[in-house]
Amino acid sequence: LVAGSVVVPGFALASLPAVTSEGPTGFIPGEPGSCYAYLTDYLFPATYRNASGLLDGSKNNRSQVIRLQQFLNQVEGANALTGTLLPANLPVTGYYGAQTTQAVKNFQRYYWPVILLPWQPHGLTDVKTGTGLVYKTTKRWINMLNCPGASLPLPDLRSR
Repeated sequence: LVAGSVVVPGFALASLPAVTSEGPTGFIPGEPGSCYAYLTDYLFPATYRNASGLLDGSKNNRSQVIRLQQFLNQVEGANALTGTLLPANLPVTGYYGAQTTQAVKNFQRYYWPVILLPWQPHGLTDVKTGTGLVYKTTKRWINMLNCPGASLPLPDLRSR
């Protein structure tokens, strides 16, 4: 997939069919190319609170954190030394602690052109350092990777 002029390994624009957004989460058995959103919530480290109190990690849906951890155990981010993908090997607990936060940051660093770069016009200065938050672009990319061929529009980054 190409984000701007940066190539993201392993993805091609030609193979992106639509994804549906209703019904239960997961794939529809027997219907190739059809699936639902894997993650439906924004997720934050358990100790995270933003100034307005709108984003609060203590309010994460445990089942969504479990799904995130399972996903990261299948496909995580870059090994800092080699740049290759490694599984996170996280304990699947439903708690978004330090290990999950680091795994999300690694994932974000690996896919920085599609997860972090879109935030640059909105104030993110270091587009190659993960935030550890599963917010708009991270959630979108997880859903796209979980549903091979999905094409989800870039969310509006100007509003919460």
